[in-house]
Formats: sequence, C-alpha cells, structure tokens
Amino acid sequence: MIYENNDNFATIKVELDLLRRIGIRFSRYSTRKNTSMVLYNVTIGIDKDAEKEWLSWMKNKHIPAVMETGMFLEYKIFKVLSHEDEEQSVSYSVQYFAQTVDKVVEYLNNHAPKLVEEHRARYKDKHVAFRTLLEEV
Repeated sequence: MIYENNDNFATIKVELDLLRRIGIRFSRYSTRKNTSMVLYNVTIGIDKDAEKEWLSWMKNKHIPAVMETGMFLEYKIFKVLSHEDEEQSVSYSVQYFAQTVDKVVEYLNNHAPKLVEEHRARYKDKHVAFRTLLEEV
C-alpha cells in the first residue's frame, strides 16, 4: 500500500520505488500462460470543495493521459459510499487494468512520476492518495 504525502514529493518517489520493487519481484507472474489481469488501484480522498472540479479534471485530462501511455487496457472509477454528511472529503477508487505486472512497473518507471506530480501540484493540501496492486486469481 502506498500513501501519498502531499507535503513531500520525495516521499512519494520513495514509495513509488517501493511499489516498483514489489512489481519487479512479482513480475515472474506476468509470464504465466493464463490471462489473469492486474489491477493498479488508486484511492483518492478529495476535499468536498474541490470534488466537482477534480472529478472533471480526472475524467477529461488525467485518466486519458494515463490511458494514452498504453500500459492499461481499461479503467473504472468509483465513488466510495460513506456518510458524506459527516465528512469533509469524499473518496474515489480509480482502477486501471493491465495485462501484466510488467506493464504496471513500466508505467510506474516511465510515466507515473510526471502524472503524480501534476496531480499533487494541482490539488496540494486538498487530497490524499494511496495505491495498491492486485492480481486476479
């Protein structure tokens, strides 16, 4: 699990390096004969006052940029159901589906740093994010 520290991008890079190492360590699974998918999930908590603009930006700019990398086959975005009236933020799960762990690792190595920094700079102090890598079983 990777947590994004909004105040220190160096910490994000260290955490992304950790996920890369995990992905590389498990990349042997990507050569299996079956067609299991890999899910790269990003869960984001966004302040309610930024939610509408953030969601529009994600759907129209950020997610298309991630998909243009060619590392993922499809994506889905879900709003986390919670007691919104009591919270000052709302959470979303953005799910990117890849054919192999190697594709996710390639994304993390070659594309994620720029895209993560763009998101962090745009929504500084208005979001928190964590990432998980899951394999279909």
